[in-house]
This record gives sequence, C-alpha cells and structure tokens, in this order.
Amino acid sequence: MGLLFSLQPELRLSNPRKLFLQSAKRKFFMGGVLFFGACILGTMYLAATPIFDALWSEGGFWDKAIAGFFRVSVVAYPLFAISCFLYFDNAVLETRDGETFSLYAYRSLVGIRFARRRAEGFRLADLRVHNWKGAVNTAAIEAERSGNTDRYATRGHWILSAPKASGELIDIEKRAKRDEIEWLKSQIELYFSPENPS
Repeated sequence: MGLLFSLQPELRLSNPRKLFLQSAKRKFFMGGVLFFGACILGTMYLAATPIFDALWSEGGFWDKAIAGFFRVSVVAYPLFAISCFLYFDNAVLETRDGETFSLYAYRSLVGIRFARRRAEGFRLADLRVHNWKGAVNTAAIEAERSGNTDRYATRGHWILSAPKASGELIDIEKRAKRDEIEWLKSQIELYFSPENPS
C-alpha cells in the first residue's frame, strides 16, 4: 500500500535521535468508499438470500461453491474496508552518534507487525533515490520504438532506500513521482541536521 498512502514524519512519536515515519493518517476516503460498497453488496445479498439458501441446501458442488463465495464476500468486503483504517506503513530512523543511522521499517495491521526490514550503520548521505520500472507496458515499448513520449507509458516507481552492510538496499518508500521521494529525503535530512532544534 506504499504507493497509495505516503509516509510522512510523525513528530509526536519522534525524539531528537529518532524519526518516526508513518503512512498518511487513517485512510478515511478509501475505507469509506469500500464500506459504502460493502453496504450495497450486503443489500444485494439480502435481496438474493432465498436464491443463495436454495443453492446451498439443494444444489450440487458448484451451486454450493457459488453460494459460499458470495457469503464469504459479504463478510470479507467490510472487513477489508475496516482494515484501511487500521493499516500503516512505518519506518523508524535512529542515530546514537549523529553520524551513523539504523532503519527499522515494517507494516502493521491492527498493531500486528509484518514485512519487517532492517538496515544498520549507514549515513544519511547513503540514502539513495532510484527508479525501478519493473514490467514495461505496451505504451512504453511503442514510445521507445517511435521516439515519441506517451503519457500512458510506464515511468516506474521512485524509491528511497537505505543500504545494509551487505550492500542490499532496503526500501523506505515508493512513490510514482520523484518530487515526493525527494521531499521525504529532504525532511529526513532536515530533521537530523545540526541546525534543527528538535
């Protein structure tokens, strides 16, 4: 979800030696839209309940599979909507001497941490902004062949990374626009600069 909800400094949780970055507040809009969709799906399910009951009690394997799919969907859809309010991307940058830093990045859902990543002993100057294109779409292939730019061509994702001692890069944030990544990098550098009174 890193591309949907951007990381921002969370100063209430930070201190002079530790900067806490968290995905932009709670996702009220996306969660609200999904919850509204769940209400519509639930209403349609209630209208068709007699059909699903008949499929479940009298039908064969495929009938039961269809009825079961819709029953699971009616429960899962609002749960997914609610999870938008409880999902966060997190990254903590910490220093002990003001020179070397450690990074602990993770995702959390309902307070449960997963997808943990860690990097130790790097300097702020080692933070790297790079582009990753991954799969190239047809518009990008055509633009490269013709030499003309195409607004639908894949431009990739801009990534802010910190290096591990092994040389492997640990992603802190991914965004579609380079400016957003450069802004986050500048916020990190500003927070830990000697002139910052925080």
